[in-house]
Amino acid sequence: MTRDPGASPPEQAFHAARSYNEALAFHQRGNLDAAEKLYRQVLKLKPDHFGSLHLLGVIASQRGDHAAALDQIDAAIRINGNDADAFNNRGIALKELKRPREALASFDRAIALRPAHPDAYTNRGNALNGQTKRS
Repeated sequence: MTRDPGASPPEQAFHAARSYNEALAFHQRGNLDAAEKLYRQVLKLKPDHFGSLHLLGVIASQRGDHAAALDQIDAAIRINGNDADAFNNRGIALKELKRPREALASFDRAIALRPAHPDAYTNRGNALNGQTKRS
């Protein structure tokens, strides 16, 4: 999909939504390159698209680039600071960056936003376990 500079805002929103849904499908199938390309296309149409920023961070984390993941997820959180999954994924990146206190704070925020978030509890426990092993 290429951006049509003459497209109306509703047309741009339609193209962004369609590209985002395609990106999600690729991401779920594990085709990170195709998903990343489409998320970036969405951001060209809507630079403040929370989902694309967040999931580009997830892709970076999946590829082992946790610093880039943190940057992307933090950009998403600046747009929507009430998404439990974003805070959970932020915590994962922080844990991998060996920043356990910040990771715990992110997992705690995820749990505060969604008390029934099993992944955040599991990740929080893993982060605590990692701290215990260093003592």
